[in-house]
This record gives sequence, structure tokens and C-alpha cells, in this order.
Amino acid sequence: MRPLSIEVFGDFTSPWCWIAEHRLHQALDEAGALQQAQLHYRPFLQNPSIQPQGIERRYYCTAKAGSWARAQLLDAQVSAAGQEQGLEFRFDRISTVPQTLAAHLLVWQTQQSAPAKTSALVEAIYHGYFHLGLDIGKHQVLADIAASVGLDAKACLNALNKAQGLSELRVLLAESRKPSIDKVPLVDIDGHRVTGAQPISVFRRAITRSPL
Repeated sequence: MRPLSIEVFGDFTSPWCWIAEHRLHQALDEAGALQQAQLHYRPFLQNPSIQPQGIERRYYCTAKAGSWARAQLLDAQVSAAGQEQGLEFRFDRISTVPQTLAAHLLVWQTQQSAPAKTSALVEAIYHGYFHLGLDIGKHQVLADIAASVGLDAKACLNALNKAQGLSELRVLLAESRKPSIDKVPLVDIDGHRVTGAQPISVFRRAITRSPL
């Protein structure tokens, strides 16, 4: 069987991206394609104007949803969808919407140095933010998350502080801002695009249409 090339466009402050990540992996498992899948994580900034210190979540969500009550309703809908995938969203623990540039940079660095650990790192970052309420805009927090999946925390922190690969990451971010990529999650499975956190069956159909 030849490798199945998959590009995953997402951002770590998008709850639907975490849900889509789980649905994709479940679909790959159900299709018997998990071992043949080569996942390439592509960065996307939903909120490119957010500064490194982040922004207070209640303020941000109220402005985006129109009211705090509406924002809480949307959180409840996301939580219900997440429960179906065994994900527990704890929005009550999240105080800040962080800038995610450093998180994407860490993923890029890991894809170069330890590609086999990239998917586990991506999952750990989502879990750290949406379940534990960690500020994933901070380098030390990201280094600790990296250590939780077997990466060298000191080396990761050093690479982040030196911004290793930032120029390459910015090129990828520019490519992710093409008109054909206007929102995330977006998963490209050997040319078959799945936009949004679609049902597992949709991901599975895209996988099985691709010859293995």
C-alpha cells in the first residue's frame, strides 16, 4: 500500500479543529488506513491580529458572538459535539484566547525533527488548551506540553525562544491564506477536501476514494 498523503489545516483555538482531528483519526482507523497515513499539519491563524499576550476570552467571545449568552450557547453546542468523540471541553478553565503562532512553530519544528511524535503533540496542545485551560501562547507551557509526549522540553523551549523555522512557517501561513482556504478545519486527503468538522462517514468516504 502506498502512503496516503493528508494535509490538515487548523488552529489551536478552534474547538471544531480538535473535533475534526479526532473524527479524521477515527475514520482512518475504520478504513484500515491509519498506518499508511502521512499527516502534514499546516498552520492557519484564525485571529492573526491577536497580540502575543493574547486577549481576555469573555471579551473576545462576546464581541464575536454578539453577547456573552450567545457565546455560552455556542460553547454548549461544541461541548455536546465533543462528548460524542470522548472530548471534554472545559471552557470555564480558559481565561485567555492566545496567539497561536508559537504553537504552530513548535508543531513545524517537531515535524522536522521528530515527525512520528507530531500527531501526539497536536493532540496534547488541543487538550492542554480546551480541557486544561493552559495558555498555549507561552513558550514554557508549550515546552511542558512537548515533554508530555516524549519530546525534550529544554530543546523545544530553546528552539521556540530562538524562533527556529519562523521564516519557513510564515511562508506556510501565507499559503494558508489563499482564497481557496478561507476557514478551518480543512483536511485535504490526496486531493479530496473535507471542510469543517464533518461526520466520520464523510472523512471515511474521502479516504476510501483515494487509492491505497
